Amino acid sequence: MPEEDFHLSSHARSQAHFGADDTRPLLEAIIAKLDGIAERPIEVSVTTALDGRKIAQAVYKDMRERKVRNYESD
Repeated sequence: MPEEDFHLSSHARSQAHFGADDTRPLLEAIIAKLDGIAERPIEVSVTTALDGRKIAQAVYKDMRERKVRNYESD
């Protein structure tokens, strides 16, 4: 019998012995643990590399488009 099959069948047998009353405290403990983990602050570090030339081109393009729109609306 392969090891994986034995592991699955022993797991299935262990689950068969648990009733609803036995699993409730286990599930509540798991939920409490997950709630505790969810409450912890998470450190996030973000690094960006901005290309000044690309920014200048975008700003210049936006200024030209605004001038054209203002000219067309007058």
